[in-house]
Amino acid sequence: MLDQQCLPPTDPNAEYFYCANYPAAVLFSALYGLTTIVLLAQAIAYRKPFCWVIIMGSTWELVGLITRTLSTLNQSQETFGDISQPFTLLAPIWINAFVYMCLGRMIHYFLPGERVWGIKAETLATIFIWGDITSFLIQAGGGLTANSATDPNVIRITLLVYTGGVALQQLFILFFFGIALRFHLRLIQKGDTGRSTKWRPLLWALYVVLVLITIRIAYRIAEYASGAIITDITTHEAYYYVLDATPMFLALVVFCVVHPGRVLVGPGSEFEKKKGRCCGCCGGKRERRRRGEKNLPEPRESTEQLYDLEPWSSQPV
Repeated sequence: MLDQQCLPPTDPNAEYFYCANYPAAVLFSALYGLTTIVLLAQAIAYRKPFCWVIIMGSTWELVGLITRTLSTLNQSQETFGDISQPFTLLAPIWINAFVYMCLGRMIHYFLPGERVWGIKAETLATIFIWGDITSFLIQAGGGLTANSATDPNVIRITLLVYTGGVALQQLFILFFFGIALRFHLRLIQKGDTGRSTKWRPLLWALYVVLVLITIRIAYRIAEYASGAIITDITTHEAYYYVLDATPMFLALVVFCVVHPGRVLVGPGSEFEKKKGRCCGCCGGKRERRRRGEKNLPEPRESTEQLYDLEPWSSQPV
């Protein structure tokens, strides 16, 4: 039996404000390890490259729990705790981003060519992912600074910054719920024909995951919103496992059971890659520079491409 070295919460060298539970950390490390393996295997089996995002979320949770496990053995040693904290705080943002990516592809797949609230599926996914990235940067700035700060006033301010990032994440989730409900109603109006019969399990899975993320966000806001370092929540480890580790584990399990790769199959299941672009907005410029270096003219559209005609079409131009 491993001997834990706990310190009183009032000890300035204590890593936690409680005696962290070693068996609980081991258990959740094993659980997150299983979800990571399953999600990786499914991504390979279903050939869905975008699933690297959910794998990152599960991996970050796993790293956070493994380092937490190591930190429970010597709770006066800060190294593992300092590694665990940022991974634990930021991992759910990856899971959140994956939800956005899934719905964008669902709209593109089940309602090809249509828009939700006047916005294209790919644009919707981009908007919400950039919102998630903004939230990620705010939370990372606040969480990492708080993790390394020693001045109580600095810690209080950075925790409030982190809480603001979490609140922004929840704001985007609420807007996203509206988009998802509009998509839901549109599919109901369209009726279950052809491929549209598969949308229900995955869409309900997204709803469940968003509720689980919201539970976790509510916990983190309640934990840090006051700016106080020592509160009833921070002095009881059970809150973390019940309101953070468990909801995020269940969110990953939901995607293991209702994997997007089982629903988004065949043509239209992925966004089309834009020709002449290697990355974002700079790809076109890079392509034009390459043509300039070779003194090649810009390619001209053929008559068929210009008028969107088939090569064998006899339709007059």
